[in-house]
Amino acid sequence: MRYYIDGNNLALFIFGKDEKTDVRTKLLNYLLRFKFPKLTTVVFDGFEAINETRSGSLNILFSKNRSADQVIIERIKKEDVVVTNDRDLQTKCKLKGGKTISLNDFLMGLKPKVGESEKPLSTSDIDKWMKIFSENKKTE
Repeated sequence: MRYYIDGNNLALFIFGKDEKTDVRTKLLNYLLRFKFPKLTTVVFDGFEAINETRSGSLNILFSKNRSADQVIIERIKKEDVVVTNDRDLQTKCKLKGGKTISLNDFLMGLKPKVGESEKPLSTSDIDKWMKIFSENKKTE
């Protein structure tokens, strides 16, 4: 069983439309903190210098001159799982015998990699929290 993630759909779901940063890079940095089944591929629309790369158990694929949806539909086999909120893609996947999972359900099921919990607090974060707590003590 393989997992295919509709990359642009997930990036927009998590980060919204942010034209100032590359949401694909932002999404990959976010996803690399979690464990995935061995055969998981994030498919993005468009071009990148590389066509497909691997980072641990996570494959990254760019659709080039086709849509990510087309690439996913071409690759999906019976029992594969597609992560998307795109209803048209969900329907086409089910017609090919695949399964779908919503973006929200997928995100809720993510498990951090061992040793990867919350990021450590920076000095400025600690200073902010200390200021907040010291202000609260003064008002008590």
